[in-house]
Amino acid sequence: MICSFSCATKAQNEKNALLCRNDIEKYSYDTLLSQCYHLSYSVYQDSITNDCFQSPKLVAGNRNIRQLSETSYPMLYKNLGYIGADFGKFFLFVQSFG
Repeated sequence: MICSFSCATKAQNEKNALLCRNDIEKYSYDTLLSQCYHLSYSVYQDSITNDCFQSPKLVAGNRNIRQLSETSYPMLYKNLGYIGADFGKFFLFVQSFG
């Protein structure tokens, strides 16, 4: 049995932190849903690993309801998921990894 491990170096962590601060592609608008809800996109840095992550959050007004998914940054937006349909009182959140 062969096991391999990798350790992040301080230089890599600093590079990731710099990427998060300086090179984040801004998602310029929220996705509006019915019933005063919307999806808000955010990119953030993990406080323990210093890795960058991105996620859509379900928001009502100024209150975050739930983080719907999460993936490392800079993965494609479609890997986070998207609204398949909005039916008024509920909506369909779809994830595609193809």
